[in-house]
Amino acid sequence: MRYIYTVLLLCSLSILTFSQNLRVEKPVFTSEIQGDWGSDNVVLDYKPIGPMSGIQTSNGDIYIAINDTLSTANLGLVIRKSTDAGLSWTTLSGVNNRTKYEKIKLLKSSVDSVYCFFQVGFDVYSWNVNSSTLNPVMVAGAYRSFDVEISSTNSMYVVLDSLASNNLIRYSSIDNGMSWGTRGSISSAAALPVMSKSLSGDTLLLNYLGPVLADTNTSVIRIARYRETSPGVLASAGFQDLATSNLPKYEYKTVGGNGVFWFLYTRVDGSSQVWARQSTDGGTTYGAEFRVNPDETVNQYGFDLKAKLPAGNGFSFVYHADSAQVGPATSATDKLLFGSALQSGSTFQPFEQINNVPAFYSAANCKPIIVELPFYSGTGVAFEAETGTGNKVYWDASHIVPVELTSFSADVFANKVVLNWSTATETNNHGFSVEKKTNGNWEKIGFVNGNGTSTRTHNYSFVDDESSSGKVYYRLNQIDLDGTQSFSKVIEVDLSTPNDYSLSQNFPNPFNPSTAIKFALKVDSKVSLKIYNPLGQEVMNLLSDNYAAGNYNISVNAAGLNSGVYFYTLEANGVDGSKFSSTKKMILMK
Repeated sequence: MRYIYTVLLLCSLSILTFSQNLRVEKPVFTSEIQGDWGSDNVVLDYKPIGPMSGIQTSNGDIYIAINDTLSTANLGLVIRKSTDAGLSWTTLSGVNNRTKYEKIKLLKSSVDSVYCFFQVGFDVYSWNVNSSTLNPVMVAGAYRSFDVEISSTNSMYVVLDSLASNNLIRYSSIDNGMSWGTRGSISSAAALPVMSKSLSGDTLLLNYLGPVLADTNTSVIRIARYRETSPGVLASAGFQDLATSNLPKYEYKTVGGNGVFWFLYTRVDGSSQVWARQSTDGGTTYGAEFRVNPDETVNQYGFDLKAKLPAGNGFSFVYHADSAQVGPATSATDKLLFGSALQSGSTFQPFEQINNVPAFYSAANCKPIIVELPFYSGTGVAFEAETGTGNKVYWDASHIVPVELTSFSADVFANKVVLNWSTATETNNHGFSVEKKTNGNWEKIGFVNGNGTSTRTHNYSFVDDESSSGKVYYRLNQIDLDGTQSFSKVIEVDLSTPNDYSLSQNFPNPFNPSTAIKFALKVDSKVSLKIYNPLGQEVMNLLSDNYAAGNYNISVNAAGLNSGVYFYTLEANGVDGSKFSSTKKMILMK
């Protein structure tokens, strides 16, 4: 598509203030939503008329809020949910105002309560998705824009852009958005707030335009840092100018974690370009600005930026690269490019195209969004794309696989723990120090020699015979021949004596090709653990023997199975006559 950059961060503001009684309703479908495209999956089979926002909860469920009036007969904002890593999506509920929503943002609390904040016209609302409670935020009909974040204490902080006066003010809520207090003035000449929270602490990062000039988007982009001192209370940590060019500046955002902050924004100088500045001292100072992808000559816009979860794993960045060609758009002319920056890195390159149909970013501000997926150790992207049958919202995801260490798992047989790990390649690998934490401190419990430099797959194992109780943690410290060290992820093993039988969801799920299944036996039992296909046919017999009471964690390698949905069933017959049976679903994605 030919793209003329007239899109503002806040475009086409509705001129009406909606006084109707907003309600949260179950969807009334106009058609069935299904289907997929290549390796991507359809989130919504219709064209949105406004923005999107997404999150993942700790149990792996993914939520995307979309400004959509076509998939149902009654809703204007819908929550789409996936419980299988984005393979399929359903509509939970939505808000009944069938018009454009200027801004939407999903948040979750530390106990996985999901909140959706949205703006309709000049009104801002909070919606508790779990309880279907809707509440207006402060004064009705008064705001040009807003942004909101939630801290580790579950305190909410909203920044409101006053339409009449260019005042930027903030309020806090300690009752899940039911009421707002502790007013703070940020600036009397500012506009268009964009806020995020540092992943490694309760530091709020607020970008805005100010002082506001006649042409708003030529104003300086500033950053304000706030630190939470107690629930609902913020203290200023300073203000800085980050982009001072008098050229038009549109999208902008700062994210951070573990002392590293990234600030990105788009600037129009003949073409639209994405520029960046980095801070490695917690936002105290920033380096010189630079173009993120300087060799690209097409328009760059419609970006999202997130810090990877958990904190310290780097940063994710996605943007729309548009060649403004003559004629119909194709996947070669309208690309969605994704790049990652290491925690210690200074660039997001190289970039990878993730769309197979033309990416689309409309004046309605439906731009691509990143959803970090800590449950799956990866990153997902939802985006609007053009198809031969109309625009749709698609989902694509990337799961992180370490370059050398490709797996690390624990098999538990009562109080005996067997650690298994594999490497795809090794360079100057002296070996692995096996470390264990039981009472707050890590201690070395063994060492396994490495294979120096190798391009072959190598499998390793280590048995911890020492009896323990309660939760125990393991990690690997990989040591190079020159003494360089790097740690693996941490594995948690529960060696408590179980009070009952249980079968847990396999993790990771989806998986390729390995996963782990945890179960607990309250007494010594005859155990059967098998995997079945959807037709009920047995495809793997994992266990069939007598086992002592305790917690178990069984590694499963499904390399011999095809991609698809499977079911695993645990049956246990205790020596005391008790019986237990449970079945759960697992997804193999190759």
